[in-house]
Amino acid sequence: MHLNKVIARYVAYNKQIERRLEGSSGGVIGALLETLAKESYYFCGAAFDENLNVHHLLTNDPMDISRIVGYKPIESDMTGVFDKIRQILEADQKVIFIGTPFQCASLIQSLPSRNNLICVDIITTPFIAKELFLRYLADLKITYGSDVADIRFYNKEFAYENSQRISLKNGRTVF
Repeated sequence: MHLNKVIARYVAYNKQIERRLEGSSGGVIGALLETLAKESYYFCGAAFDENLNVHHLLTNDPMDISRIVGYKPIESDMTGVFDKIRQILEADQKVIFIGTPFQCASLIQSLPSRNNLICVDIITTPFIAKELFLRYLADLKITYGSDVADIRFYNKEFAYENSQRISLKNGRTVF
């Protein structure tokens, strides 16, 4: 297997401003997932859980697309994901996997066949240590008097760089 062989390489952005604002990939990932969900694809990408841990979510529910779009600066927990993807592919179903180049290469190497699989490499800034992120969340709790329910990095509602939207469990949102 030649992992250095590139089948296709694209650079794109979504013309819909709302779509570009919600994600960190120019709105392309959300539009791609919506399109492929209509074609019965399973999709897999990094998502926060209810405790703001990052893991790769594997689903075919279009309601989960919003959980996958957006930047997450912590390395994703991939426990069991490749085995689940293999099972789905062996059942002759289709999967789109979104991850770092290393995650995509590791997935491809772990599979006997790439049939019905689309891998999207996301080139991102370096990850921070999970412990540092947890300390940041603890600092936010002290500052705002509430646990964080959701956090959007690279929030573009007011500014692109260094802008975050932090949704607190008390219902307050801070930018």
